[in-house]
Amino acid sequence: LRDRVVLIGHSLGGIFLAKYLSENDFPKKISATYLIAAPYDAEDSEYSLADFTLPKSLEKLRRQGGKIFIFQSEDDPVVPFPNSEKYLRALPNAKKMVFKNNGHFSQEKFPELIESVKKISSEPVQKTLKFKEHLVPLILSGKKTVIWRIFDDKDLQAGDNVDLINADTKEIFGSAKLIEIKEKPFDEITDEDFDGYEKFESEEEMYETYKKYYGGKLNKDTTVKIIKFKLDE
Repeated sequence: LRDRVVLIGHSLGGIFLAKYLSENDFPKKISATYLIAAPYDAEDSEYSLADFTLPKSLEKLRRQGGKIFIFQSEDDPVVPFPNSEKYLRALPNAKKMVFKNNGHFSQEKFPELIESVKKISSEPVQKTLKFKEHLVPLILSGKKTVIWRIFDDKDLQAGDNVDLINADTKEIFGSAKLIEIKEKPFDEITDEDFDGYEKFESEEEMYETYKKYYGGKLNKDTTVKIIKFKLDE
């Protein structure tokens, strides 16, 4: 959806979505997750959840699910209304949308959902920078203020505001503004370019490190994008 990922699960599809995102890493950034008339458990109900049993913690869903919406109707004859309250206790940042007479949401038209998704799709796309977990403390302490990139598929520009993501946990750990960007081949990198960046013991170590990140052959003529950022307070 305009380069965004919006996931929608209804009824058993909702609990399946919650279970999957709580137990697995999703390969792309999720803008929003909608759980519509989704059972949390089988308590006080006549239906079976089969193998759709939620884990004790939905923390992974909270971290990677983007904006999370819980849709529930008070007169749902299939999924008791308290299920939505259980989701909210497990996902305190989720937004709950309560309906009066929508039953189990079996209607052909769902204007409230369409409007909500349209709103998500019209919001500016936030660019991101991913960092290995061991670099997160250095960034938060202000010791690391520069990142190097060989391939830039996000068209990063000075002045951009970006979310900072822990690449191992997929969690957003902060935000920053890009304040300076310059490009040069490895062969022209100076000591000044290492200000705010982790040092290498040797030139060989530098090349080997980036070969592990990007694969393929890198040499002194390979262009590197040097990005300086300022952590938001």
